[in-house]
Amino acid sequence: MTGTADPVATAWAALARSAAAAECTVALVDGDAAPWWSATFAGDAVWLTLDAGMDAEAWLAALPKAELSIPDRLVADCYVERDGGRALVSLLVLDPDAS
Repeated sequence: MTGTADPVATAWAALARSAAAAECTVALVDGDAAPWWSATFAGDAVWLTLDAGMDAEAWLAALPKAELSIPDRLVADCYVERDGGRALVSLLVLDPDAS
């Protein structure tokens, strides 16, 4: 996320809160982020690799439509790809103040 916040850490915190609310266990394996912008918006593309057990299946399936809360940011897009016990979560996180 543009500014001082670490985009991987803030995205992971939002996912961890969401998973805890759904009573499922996930762990962050790896994360990366890159600045993203268009003609009207700016923010970050964030990719998180998670260890996600079978208890996380329903949560992962619902995640693309979930309301993820990241202070002062807007999660504009979420995509989940499963690979065995892992999940790759791709987020587009916008900074309304940078637009």
